[in-house]
Amino acid sequence: MLTEHKEALIKLEKEEWEVELHGELDEEQWWEISEIIMDPEKHTLPIKIKYWKEEYYFEQEC
Repeated sequence: MLTEHKEALIKLEKEEWEVELHGELDEEQWWEISEIIMDPEKHTLPIKIKYWKEEYYFEQEC
């Protein structure tokens, strides 16, 4: 595969994950997120967090 093709595919994949800014979370939304995160932690289960940063979604498994 040519370098140009590889770079184009990487760019295309990034663009597919790009999202628009949707605004700040309110206090209730933060509370719901903390409940979701804390429940698996009580049971020592792995969790996967999907978060938005700089116009893209990222996933982190903890």
